[in-house]
Amino acid sequence: MYIVTKEIASYIADNKDQLPIYPGEDVALGIWMDTSPLKNRIKWIHWTKCMTNHGRCHDQLKLMIGHNISPQKIILCYKAKDEI
Repeated sequence: MYIVTKEIASYIADNKDQLPIYPGEDVALGIWMDTSPLKNRIKWIHWTKCMTNHGRCHDQLKLMIGHNISPQKIILCYKAKDEI
């Protein structure tokens, strides 16, 4: 999950035809920003303590439950988050 400023989103949208395609959005975003004129103004924040990639739905400290989990597991996780 990425949260970006309007300036970063605008930079990507305005330069989409010139930005190289890389496998994986995380790689692409990292390279694009590292080579952009915005590089020195970007603050990278890693919320790894709030994220998990294992679908641990009942952990109240986690904000993101992950990816590459089954649709059934996602439904169960959303139900669990609603209960919390």
